[in-house]
Amino acid sequence: MKTIHKIYINGQFVTPLGTDTFALINPTNNQQIGTVVLGNEADTQSAIAAAKAALPAFNRSTREQRIMYLQRIHEALAKRREELVNTMVLEYGGTLRFSRAAVGMAINNPLDTIQVLKHFEFERTVGQSRVRLEPVGVAGIITPGTAMPVLSPVSYLLPSLPVLPP
Repeated sequence: MKTIHKIYINGQFVTPLGTDTFALINPTNNQQIGTVVLGNEADTQSAIAAAKAALPAFNRSTREQRIMYLQRIHEALAKRREELVNTMVLEYGGTLRFSRAAVGMAINNPLDTIQVLKHFEFERTVGQSRVRLEPVGVAGIITPGTAMPVLSPVSYLLPSLPVLPP
């Protein structure tokens, strides 16, 4: 049985301060297949602080750098395609066909976002005004357990990368 005892904060996997656990249940047979150690409020505050600290540097990144980040995300997902499919079948209860399709969409999402970013105008004229899209801060996301576990976070988070003006 697997135990997930790390969370990702500030570019590294760390042991959460939280001590509560969550049982991973295979929905096809109702058997426990693992345990997840959950982060707590202090872990959340650490993640928010890290994101806020990273925002100024990210705001200075170029369009080309962001395209490179998206390409690397695509490549990382593609390398783990079968692992992601198998995990989705086991933990989400998706059929193999459905899980392959969902993972395939998640893998291709960064490529779609790259195409948007290549042509996106961060400044435009509206009437007689010049409008510049700028970030307002850090956003968090919590995806429900019933959401597609690979596609949902990728679909919600990746579009935020090109929105911040280069």
